Amino acid sequence: MTDVELSSLLSDLHVTANKLNSETTGVNTVIDSVEARLVQMNLGLECWLAGANDHDQPLDLKHPSKDTRLEVQLGFAKVGGDWFLVIREVRYDYQKQSDEWIEVGETSVTRLQSASRDIRIKALKLLPELISSLKEKAEADTAVILDAKKMLGW
Repeated sequence: MTDVELSSLLSDLHVTANKLNSETTGVNTVIDSVEARLVQMNLGLECWLAGANDHDQPLDLKHPSKDTRLEVQLGFAKVGGDWFLVIREVRYDYQKQSDEWIEVGETSVTRLQSASRDIRIKALKLLPELISSLKEKAEADTAVILDAKKMLGW
């Protein structure tokens, strides 16, 4: 590869990087907006998209060994007294006897806004699924409360 070809590739990359940086600002704006609206609703419900259940999708997945998987999961949770869109890394071990993945631990929860650009971009695709899961959880919790009130005669 000649110096001219390399310079041309770097120039093209520079243009692409500028566009990516510009669009990333839009990603941050969407995350901020969705987070603010969820907080304003005062749901007070923690919710995670946990990929090990074969329904939800993790943001990132690693297999350090054939019997271990690490997932980065999107959620809505309380951190330090306030509610945020967040991520966590969860470790699952495969149990041969039951033929299923068992959660064995999680790392600290981090605000989505503090995550890598790659994770924030992937999270955009999963926001509708997280919002739907929050709605389902709120409906289920409301039904439990109504049933309890009915049972107690309130």
